[in-house]
Amino acid sequence: RSSVRLLLDACARSGGAGVDVETFEAWVQRRARREPVQYIVGSWPFYPLPVELRVKPPILIPRPETEELVDRIINDFKEELGPRRLVDFGSGSGAIVLSLLHSFPSAEAVAVDPKEEAIALTEENALRCGVRDRLTLHHGTAKDFAAAAEPGSFDLIVSNPPYIPSCELPGLQVDVRDFEDHGALDGGVDGLDVVIEVLQAATVLGEAGAKVYLEVHHSHPAVFEGSVPSHLMAALEGFDLLGTVRDVYGQPRFVELRRKLSVPVPGDGPGACRPKK
Repeated sequence: RSSVRLLLDACARSGGAGVDVETFEAWVQRRARREPVQYIVGSWPFYPLPVELRVKPPILIPRPETEELVDRIINDFKEELGPRRLVDFGSGSGAIVLSLLHSFPSAEAVAVDPKEEAIALTEENALRCGVRDRLTLHHGTAKDFAAAAEPGSFDLIVSNPPYIPSCELPGLQVDVRDFEDHGALDGGVDGLDVVIEVLQAATVLGEAGAKVYLEVHHSHPAVFEGSVPSHLMAALEGFDLLGTVRDVYGQPRFVELRRKLSVPVPGDGPGACRPKK
């Protein structure tokens, strides 16, 4: 019943354009097979964007928790007049990076994703949102991009990486497990594989004082705050933990870090440090 209501709401948002009885019945049949509503209707609202994002299978569907992440970044940067240059690792549909470009009109950004279809969808949505001229697209991993980009050139790094431990994938809801890209979900044995890769990239790319915002598995914030395993400890060198935050459902969900104010920058020579600009 709630799914039908979501389909009706989507129809109402579009003014009913192109949605006749046969189309709506086909939508209901697709939903009966557990296909996500967002894929069925093809677009979905995402705060604070002025238009709905195109959503295409199997690219990860933006969640309300990710809207919370965006909102935290917007509020944190208000007093700083926004970031100058940001990078979003695992851009997917572009929800995070496009929301930040919309909210910070003077910012420039790079969207990085290993899936070619995700980069194409980010570009399509950037054109819809009117921010394509301030966005650079990079098809590849965080490691790939860090190897090619100028060190210390970003003041904001953000990521909603694959973070689900591999053993949990079979137990996911059918809507997620059978339709969304496992490459955007599977974070390895402990869910930290890509999180660590993003932190390693941030070590290279972040200027002194750069902020890093991560959306992570509910088990991860406690790992950052407690007895940090050695493979994560090495990636955290050069960062201060600003804090962890619960999402609207009460789950530990976000990790916020800052690049130390005087840090060695790879490529600047032995012992060289780059102060905050």
